[in-house]
Amino acid sequence: MKEKTKQFIQENLANYIFKKEEVESNIPTFFIKSEGIVPVIQSLKDNKELSFDFLNDLTAIDWLGKKNPRFEVCYLLKSNKNKSFRVMLKVPVEDGESIPSIVSIFKGANWPEREVYDLFGIRFVNHPY
Repeated sequence: MKEKTKQFIQENLANYIFKKEEVESNIPTFFIKSEGIVPVIQSLKDNKELSFDFLNDLTAIDWLGKKNPRFEVCYLLKSNKNKSFRVMLKVPVEDGESIPSIVSIFKGANWPEREVYDLFGIRFVNHPY
C-alpha cells in the first residue's frame, strides 16, 4: 500500500509536492505546497483503491530558530479500507501566512484547525470560524 500511495501522489499530484521525505515510523510523508493541500487530500480521499477516508490528526509544529519556514501544518490520513494504512502530509507555513481549510473535505478538521489557529496563529482560509 505504501508504494501505491507514493506512486499515486507522484504520478497524479506531483505539481503540488514540495519535497518527499521518509520518516522513521515508516509512514510515507510528503511536503505539500499550501495551494495543493485541498486537491491532494480530496484526491487521496476519493481514490477508490487508496481510500484515505479518515483524518486521524491535524496539528502544527513550531520550528522557531531551527527551520525556515517556521511552521509545518501536519495532516495524518488513514485508510480504514486498507488495514489502517496511513500517510502524513506536511505544509510548510511562514509566520503570518494563511493556508486553505480542509473542513469541506473532513468535517472533523473544524476543531483541530481552530486549535492550530489559537496556538500558532495560522489562519485557515474558508474555515467556518
